[in-house]
Amino acid sequence: MLRGNYGIYFDQPNVNAFADNRPPNGGASGILSNPAGPDPVFALARSNYTIVPGQAIFGDNNVPGPPYGVFSVSQDFKNAYLQNFGLNAQYQVGSAGVLQVGYVGSLGRKLLIVRDINQAPTSPLGTAAKRKVQNTLRPYYSAFPLYSAINEVESIGNSHYNSLQTSFRTTAWHNLTSQFSYTLGHALDDLSAVRGRNPTNSNNLAYDYGNADVDVRHTFTGYFNYNLPRFHSGPDRLINGWQFNSLLSFYSGTPFTVFAGRNVSGTFEGRDRVDLIGDPFAGVSHKITNGYVQWLNPAAFAQAAPGTFGSIKRNRFYGPGFGDVDFSIFKNTPITERVTTQFRVEIFNLFNRTNLPNPSTRLSSGSFGRIFDTIGDANGATGIGAGEPFNVQLALKVIF
Repeated sequence: MLRGNYGIYFDQPNVNAFADNRPPNGGASGILSNPAGPDPVFALARSNYTIVPGQAIFGDNNVPGPPYGVFSVSQDFKNAYLQNFGLNAQYQVGSAGVLQVGYVGSLGRKLLIVRDINQAPTSPLGTAAKRKVQNTLRPYYSAFPLYSAINEVESIGNSHYNSLQTSFRTTAWHNLTSQFSYTLGHALDDLSAVRGRNPTNSNNLAYDYGNADVDVRHTFTGYFNYNLPRFHSGPDRLINGWQFNSLLSFYSGTPFTVFAGRNVSGTFEGRDRVDLIGDPFAGVSHKITNGYVQWLNPAAFAQAAPGTFGSIKRNRFYGPGFGDVDFSIFKNTPITERVTTQFRVEIFNLFNRTNLPNPSTRLSSGSFGRIFDTIGDANGATGIGAGEPFNVQLALKVIF
């Protein structure tokens, strides 16, 4: 059987882009934080302070002085749209198996991007002391001398995805139901997220076009459910009703960008990259040593020349892959015609594989290139998330 599909889908913008995009360049976080109008909003912080009745928490003269980072929305903003298309073929294997092979792709257009339309020009004078000088060189300084970064929501992003997708499934083949799938894919875009992700160079969006943050080249997943054949001799409630199940998930790592961690370009955008000067994996074993994994060789990277953005591509390197096998045993026992109990032994991460997140990516950090935790720790789900250490769960379910 041969099948094809095509669809076009229009997106509804995420409110985070307009209210809480947390830009790295010091601009307003969204319309709710714009320092404009009769009641401007500023982000202030104070620590080790005891609130005293009748006394201003931040003092009476605490309003930050200009220049201010502000937020705007392009008057030409349009809703993003995505074109999905694919072609696949299915082939019957025996009486209970189906093999499927297909191509799946997509094109995203007019994707939401937040960029600084008032970006300062590159300059070797990138220190904080020279920031006032740089602000006078911004494109809109003559019209808006009190503004620094003007972050604008625009519909100018693009994305592209291609993949080969295969699967094989069986249904009730000798009491076995299963499916195994493999995908070889490649995702590219200008930016993969809004929050904290301004372009490195807002005047050249193509400089950021590259592997998407979610670009996973290889993905293998599968499951099987196997019901043991019924035995006709022996204690029925003890020897019958057994079921074995397993879930398998394996995929290659996700990409990351190596950032300078300092204002090398002089634009104060907070996304400057570095130069590659050696083998990034020379001398690293990717094994846990002294409580961490050294994923990258720091000596292979150098800060770019002052006044430049760095030559390394966005999302050039990939982090650790992921692997997880879960296994469970079910015992279904009928109590009456309408009531059945199901006792479960569920084993997570059967082979106790250590699954790691991406490393620290700022060259200026003393922990650059290192990994200190697991995927679950990084996502705030220590010990219980996907891929966390081997653990067993017992459960009793009553079905009626």
